[in-house]
Amino acid sequence: MSSGKALTNRSLKHRTLDGALLFAHCALRLTVQFWLLPPGMAIAFIAVHQGLFGLYLGSLFAPHHKGMPILKSDDRPDFLRRQVLTSRNVRGGRLTDIALGGLNHQIEHHLFPSMSSPDLRIARTIVRRYCGTWAWTTWRPG
Repeated sequence: MSSGKALTNRSLKHRTLDGALLFAHCALRLTVQFWLLPPGMAIAFIAVHQGLFGLYLGSLFAPHHKGMPILKSDDRPDFLRRQVLTSRNVRGGRLTDIALGGLNHQIEHHLFPSMSSPDLRIARTIVRRYCGTWAWTTWRPG
């Protein structure tokens, strides 16, 4: 969905190529699925695939936010504190980075949503150093 929306941005450098590749990907995927499988099974495959993908995404997002403070409507932390205090990073090595697609660096992902996944690990060091200089007593949730 967001890929299609991004194609409406006229400042995108290779918009035509990106659009053609996105369309080719979707067309090829559906063609292969309906060519190899009967129509009912192809639709079932797509539904199961989307369901499992949703479960996978849920397993990515849940550990980052469970047990973290929930902001009330009258809480007004600044943007940085809101991201740092309401989400957490998941530790791990390269395998964790691959399995979670870089989203194990959830705080940095929220602070810099358009940053590439490999750079989130670098940003983590900078964010930790900056947060170490905070006067945390200026705002507390709830």
